[in-house]
Amino acid sequence: PSDPAPFIKKAILQAEKNPEAAKAALAEGLVKLPGDPRLTEMMGYVFFSGKDYEKAIEHFAKAVESAEKRTPDTVNPTLYYNYAVACLMAGRIPQAASLLGKAMDRNPAYLDAFLQYSFRQTDDQSIQQSIAILEEVGRAKQDEPSVYVYLGILNSYLKTFKAAIAAFEKAESLVGDSPQQNEIMDASFYFWYAAALEREGRFDKAEKLFMKCLELDPQHAEAYNYLAYMWAEKGIKLDQAFKYITKALKLNPKSGAFLDTLGWIYYMNEQYKEALEQVNHAAEIIPDDPTILDHLGDIFFKLGDEKQAIPYWEKSFVLDPGNGKVAEKLSRYGVDLEPLR
Repeated sequence: PSDPAPFIKKAILQAEKNPEAAKAALAEGLVKLPGDPRLTEMMGYVFFSGKDYEKAIEHFAKAVESAEKRTPDTVNPTLYYNYAVACLMAGRIPQAASLLGKAMDRNPAYLDAFLQYSFRQTDDQSIQQSIAILEEVGRAKQDEPSVYVYLGILNSYLKTFKAAIAAFEKAESLVGDSPQQNEIMDASFYFWYAAALEREGRFDKAEKLFMKCLELDPQHAEAYNYLAYMWAEKGIKLDQAFKYITKALKLNPKSGAFLDTLGWIYYMNEQYKEALEQVNHAAEIIPDDPTILDHLGDIFFKLGDEKQAIPYWEKSFVLDPGNGKVAEKLSRYGVDLEPLR
């Protein structure tokens, strides 16, 4: 046939269980339709799904070259995007940035698609490579605030909060009074920005931005919880913290994090039995959270039960051995930390 569709459909049916057969089907199509960009592109996908990124890049490059020769103004941006992701996985940062930029030129939504892909990666190195690509895109598109919003979010994910704050500030300065202001600087933007500021100890500005988040979205449960916990940790505004966590729990009554915050407010009010009830409930929902386990240890300690407190601190330390405060509590009671490490 003169249409590549049957070969592509055949390859799709074979790709998951028999990738070699899928490649053979596409190769057969390319014999009959030499240089067809859709067949070459599909070959790239098959190699990509097998994590052979260099071969994927080779075929995506051929598909782009062929497509640009035939219809340069109507190249599908998905081709550029997937080519960019293959380059990301192969560590080709400048090339990936250039291709992502081309996809964005045709449809800005590909920037969001790239962020979603980055978040699905499970290793920090891939996230760092995504950050490097977005930094390259930012240098090429210096008037694009969305790039810096996403840089802020990815840096927050890696806990590099100073870099996150710098990116959010850059996005804010680029938006200014432009028509994009409401679209870019939405409740989510202020939430991530405020959270990064809080982690860097800039509580006053963080509080203002969380309030801005809630002004834009009065149903933002995470912002209510974050503010309530921030105040509880500092032992301030506990009445307002209680009101906010109550709102958060109305929006999401099964959140272990929210229940832990409620328990911690009770703890700071010296209502230890009520605290234990809520934090125990939180631990049932999230059994391996080091903060919740640490809180249970603290509550049992305040209730005068040191023997029960220590095992919770030990479990917390095993999950988060970098927590100096938990290490100090355990050391105070003569617990050897090395076996726990």
